[in-house]
Amino acid sequence: MEDEEDEEDEDVDEDDEDEESRDAEEDVESVGDVWKLNGVHHKGINGTAPAPAPASHPSKLRTGRLNQRSSTSLTTFATLMLMHVSIETITLSETPEPPLLLPTGVKDALHPLQHTADRVVKQIEAYAQSLDNFRRQGLQPGDTRAFQEACKLVKKYQQIAEDTAKELSQPTGARRSLKSSTLMNLSQSYKPNVSVSKDEEASIRRWQLEADTWGLVFHLLAVGDPESHMQAQLNQKTALQTLHRYSTDHDIWETFLRTDHFAVENAVMLKWLENTARAGIEVMDSTISKLEMDANRGEGLWAHGWLYTKEAIKGAKRLRSWPQPLEPDDPSVTASLLSSSHNEPLITQLDPDAVTRQGLGLQKQDQSFEEATWLECWKMIRTGKDWLSIRAWAKERLESWRAISLCGSAGDSSLSAKDPSHSSLLRMMNYRSQESWRAACSVLANNPNSNRYERAVYALISGETGPAYEVCQSWSDFVYVNCNHTLLSRYRDFCKQLQRKLSYAPKAEVELRVDPPQYDSIRNFLDTLVKDPRTAKESKNPYCTIQAAILGRSYDQFFNLQANALAKVAQESGEPTLIPDISSMRTFDQPTLIAAKDHDSLRLTAHLYLILRAVGLVRSDSHYSATASVNVVRYIDFLREYGATRDIPLYASLLPRDMGNEVLGKVLIEVTEPSERESHIQMMKRLKIDTSAMIQSQWRWVLTEADKKFNPKPIKLVRTVTTGGDRPGKIGHIMKGFISKSKISPEDENLIRCIDWHRYISGQWSRICILGTHLYKRFITAGKISTAREMYKRAKLHQTLVDMTNRAQGPLLDPLTKNGVSSPTLDSASEQQKAKATEKLTREQLLMQAETMLELEQLIQSFDAIEKWGDLMDDYTKYVAAPPIISS
Repeated sequence: MEDEEDEEDEDVDEDDEDEESRDAEEDVESVGDVWKLNGVHHKGINGTAPAPAPASHPSKLRTGRLNQRSSTSLTTFATLMLMHVSIETITLSETPEPPLLLPTGVKDALHPLQHTADRVVKQIEAYAQSLDNFRRQGLQPGDTRAFQEACKLVKKYQQIAEDTAKELSQPTGARRSLKSSTLMNLSQSYKPNVSVSKDEEASIRRWQLEADTWGLVFHLLAVGDPESHMQAQLNQKTALQTLHRYSTDHDIWETFLRTDHFAVENAVMLKWLENTARAGIEVMDSTISKLEMDANRGEGLWAHGWLYTKEAIKGAKRLRSWPQPLEPDDPSVTASLLSSSHNEPLITQLDPDAVTRQGLGLQKQDQSFEEATWLECWKMIRTGKDWLSIRAWAKERLESWRAISLCGSAGDSSLSAKDPSHSSLLRMMNYRSQESWRAACSVLANNPNSNRYERAVYALISGETGPAYEVCQSWSDFVYVNCNHTLLSRYRDFCKQLQRKLSYAPKAEVELRVDPPQYDSIRNFLDTLVKDPRTAKESKNPYCTIQAAILGRSYDQFFNLQANALAKVAQESGEPTLIPDISSMRTFDQPTLIAAKDHDSLRLTAHLYLILRAVGLVRSDSHYSATASVNVVRYIDFLREYGATRDIPLYASLLPRDMGNEVLGKVLIEVTEPSERESHIQMMKRLKIDTSAMIQSQWRWVLTEADKKFNPKPIKLVRTVTTGGDRPGKIGHIMKGFISKSKISPEDENLIRCIDWHRYISGQWSRICILGTHLYKRFITAGKISTAREMYKRAKLHQTLVDMTNRAQGPLLDPLTKNGVSSPTLDSASEQQKAKATEKLTREQLLMQAETMLELEQLIQSFDAIEKWGDLMDDYTKYVAAPPIISS
């Protein structure tokens, strides 16, 4: 023991020396395993969020109660890990230290893991329950009510994602306690792992992205019903007649939206992009702070304009004792009034358009201040600030002219501040009446003397794209600029037609001509973002991939590509899966493959497909449905991997009939508990699933899998007796355990389970007899007596009939005896006497069907009795041959 302790001390010394030679980054990483104990850093069900440890593989799962199962696995895993790390942590220190975690600490460490498991269970159940309520409505694709109910369902999913993100952003007390106790014990040896908080933030961000995506779906479904499309087409005939030269900008804008449904969708997308610009705000705020630091002015001085340029102008005027404004054309002024850094001419006057009018510049600090101010203006437009907020911001800085520059006018004072038109759309409403303002904005957007943020702001106002793209910092920024351009372009065309109509007679009937939807243009633009170096990385985000499909209405292509990618990923993994082999030799781009491997996007894609199919926004032909439904099959496979089989029948009922039966059969083969089987049968009945078709599909599958490894051969049983030596006419004792030598293969196990599943489905008596006979013959002829005996123990015909009759699923049989085998029944004799002759004939036929299987069961019983007799004889022989014990 002393030698072992010396060796351990030497190892500790070596470890200490190695630790002292590491840099700070390696010190941070070295504690990573310890920090994983709280379940935050551990990659779980969502890839980023913590999750319980699932079973190693779907084919090895044994379904149980989900909450109990998750709790047990989490407790075992976390306890072992905590014990392991505690021991290692103690040995890393030369001086004795208190244990890493006391029993209360272990409980606190397990709490976040259990909390995570409970949260995942609630999410799965919440998604399934909401979908089931939507399914019960019995809606038809294309109905307005289908869109309304779909909006309610999407709103629930959005709320689930938002609640999860909010919950993750508020760490539990147990998690804080674990972190603090770990820090106290490791403060002398380690530095805290900062990656834990980063993982938490990433998980929160993913849930926020899912909530944002559901929000986009909600807004587009709210305006995408067929009735709205038809109403927009009807409004086009009379829209121009309802307007006149005295119509307000608000009335013209509303009429425009009532006639152009594609414009409505773009307006909805624009508002959605404004409301979801959270990530971009952080980047913009960081850039603004940097520019304000470069401006070199203290707090509260942002209301004093161009301080450094103003000081230079005052100095030039004092030098010349000139009370009048300096003229920019004066050579003496331009030669002496220069910037301090680049020796470039400065403006000579301080009015807002001096830089543009004179073509001169500002001091470097004032240039940074001006860029920060215009970036703030870009931020306000990008985030959808209303006119009141913009005006208050400009007034506080004593620059009200900026608010007028952004909106064109003060707007319609008669409208409520809560009216949507009183938000960022006000700048679009003023587009028609403020023609000179729009033209000036277009010129300023292309003015090289202006800074890039100023050009970008005026580009948004005038509908330009080039200058605005220069300052875009995210994928959504580019989409916002393109959407802004599309909406203003269509409104400009509407205003031109209105102006033309006003030149006609007042009662002249002029029909509005609206361009068709430009979805192809949107899709092409989104494709360019995937190739653009500025957005290529973000475009590979699974949520951006899904949002791009929604924005471009490329639902059919998206679901088809995702299904094929899922099939390819499953095929390359080499593991058993529910996904059929539908993949071709085609190649997939990286964003598609990334989305196919992401569990969070998988949940989103599967439910999105079911919703869009229910409202009729995706193809409904059988070939496409069979392919696109693979997205749902993969989610079912995910539920099976996690052990949440209770909700699988719901999703299987929404698949094409044959595919649903096949998937359900493969999943339910793993369910062995009688209570769970009965629960699944009741669920399938409620969902109106054809259980007979399901069990037939399951039988075909298990038989096909068994035939792949089945080697038919004539009956060749292992020798069951030994000879009696040299003496003729003597037969020795039976070989011990001659039946139990072979193990049951997984394929044969599934065959037996399938027969057992037949017992829970009504109307399957004849199939049980036929298939049971087939299996007995199959096992016996292959020499698998132990497999046949196992089947007899678990699915003997006598008990099968009793169980089926108890569940009112079996046939009524007379209490007769045929060949020494009784046919049990629970019906009273008086009821049987009332049975019709035709029913008796049917009962006789059913008994004849069972006769062969009963005889094979008797054969198995005989083999079993022979083996038991041989075991008894062997024990007896050993007892007789043993020498007598002589007592002293």
